[in-house]
Amino acid sequence: MPWLKFLKYNYRMKNRSSGLLLWLLLLAMCTGKKPKVYPQPINTNPAVFYNKDVKPIFEKRCAGCHNGATRSTNWLQYSMAYEWRELIKTRVYIYKDMPYGRFPPMPDDERAIVKDWVEQGARE
Repeated sequence: MPWLKFLKYNYRMKNRSSGLLLWLLLLAMCTGKKPKVYPQPINTNPAVFYNKDVKPIFEKRCAGCHNGATRSTNWLQYSMAYEWRELIKTRVYIYKDMPYGRFPPMPDDERAIVKDWVEQGARE
């Protein structure tokens, strides 16, 4: 290592302050802090599917209005629910204003299932 010989020679010679400075610089470079490694969050939510998990919630909580018989869209059809999935997530999970009116409020665990379904790709 020629640079190491240069540092040793420079340190022994008259210019001790610059040699010492180079040694300290080398020491600082070798003992630098390691970058922090942050673990990736683990998705603990189980896979959510429309027919198995979400449709029963829609049948119980949403079918009073969103059944195709009224002017509202039919959430009981996967194609319609998939098309409107982001709005459904917004109204059900973020705003929490659905269902409203004469229907009982949706519990938070059911809201989380709808959110997970959308975030996991709205699988059928």
